[in-house]
Amino acid sequence: MRPGQYSLWVDPAPLEVERPRLRRVWPDSFTRTVLRQVRSEWRRAVVYAWPWRRVMLFTDLTKHTGHAQRRVIHYPTLRRVRADGWRDRVSVKLLHGQCAATYVAHAQELANSFGARSCRVRVDRPRRIWLDLIHTDPLAQPLAVPALVDPGAGVNLARVVIGRTETGRAWVLRLLGRHILVAGVSDAGKSSVMWAVLRALAPGIRTGLVQVFGIDPKGGMELGCAEGLFQALVCTNGATLWSCWNTSPY
Repeated sequence: MRPGQYSLWVDPAPLEVERPRLRRVWPDSFTRTVLRQVRSEWRRAVVYAWPWRRVMLFTDLTKHTGHAQRRVIHYPTLRRVRADGWRDRVSVKLLHGQCAATYVAHAQELANSFGARSCRVRVDRPRRIWLDLIHTDPLAQPLAVPALVDPGAGVNLARVVIGRTETGRAWVLRLLGRHILVAGVSDAGKSSVMWAVLRALAPGIRTGLVQVFGIDPKGGMELGCAEGLFQALVCTNGATLWSCWNTSPY
């Protein structure tokens, strides 16, 4: 085995004996502690460690010392890999004279070399970065609309599920005691976040547990189609807006 290469050997016997029971009794723990770790080590060895030096050399991310007769090539260090299914998080120790911007400039080359769709660079600490190599997009397919909870079950305002994040996990908002600002360019989908929140609150609105006050300066273009959801809805500026504000018990 050449220097810098990585070997992986796993004894499957204990895993094969306990795997059915672990997966049945603790499915989340099994995925987190067994499958993810094995997948991460496997991808580190096969996908990254094997071609690591060649990729670093071809993307100009190496350094040289010495003279022409005794030139020494220095390579960034591949530290560890965390495979999340949709992406691989690759920890890299930088060489002296490098920074995160050095890898940002070669992000597309790194993505192509490791068979990823894109590569993002995050700073971990001095001389350490994370390469987020994206392989799939969990949001590529539209999500099925979840069923509304029973109005009698109530709404947990500390944990309102409004969708799914790019990691594939539930997108949870804490509305209780918070101020939330949604910002974005035109047609970015800001209103979809608002409607997702209103839909999640619908059972509470129906029972009167939640009261929603709306202000739509566009003359009702955004909120007018669901006026019944609001305790008060104002679609103009001026005195009417202040009248609505004064009627609020808060």
